Amino acid sequence: MNKGLEFKSYVSNYVPELGYLTEEKIGFLPIGHPLAELAAQKVLNYEENEYLPGYIKVTYDQQNILSDENETDDLLETWSDLSYIVKNQATEDKYHITLLGYPIDVFVLKKEDQFYFEINNDVLVKRSPNIPKEELLDSIFKGYRDFIDFCKRESLTFGEGTVYNSSIKTLNKISDMKKMKRTHLK
Repeated sequence: MNKGLEFKSYVSNYVPELGYLTEEKIGFLPIGHPLAELAAQKVLNYEENEYLPGYIKVTYDQQNILSDENETDDLLETWSDLSYIVKNQATEDKYHITLLGYPIDVFVLKKEDQFYFEINNDVLVKRSPNIPKEELLDSIFKGYRDFIDFCKRESLTFGEGTVYNSSIKTLNKISDMKKMKRTHLK
């Protein structure tokens, strides 16, 4: 039964030195918002095209696993860690997910053929429900594809020192793997 695992990206719409970056007076905009591109490019300009702050909202069975309380200074780095799980077909028992600039440890851990998130902020350890492997892989892929498509479609400017170009290659590799898998199933 699909309980609706979902990964959605949000970009920062606020910089303390500049205030709100768009006419929307909220801290983060979902990448589907009409002003998300403007906010993303302004924050990238502020960060010298090296970092794109935001957060990835992860929900499962209508419960938040990760939210705006789990922001990162660089969505590319966080998505890079998540895409590693898919690229390696979840063969490892433990994956560390980087929330750059924030003292929270996020792990995706394997338990038999299912996975769960563990969030540790030095005071409290939060554990998500178990998630079937295929649902985890498919949901990460969809969220990752949506994020990279947003970055490419909106022609955001990333510096050479970022993982942007390797992220595009990783997405292409994962897409090819998925196509090959579908071909072999026919």
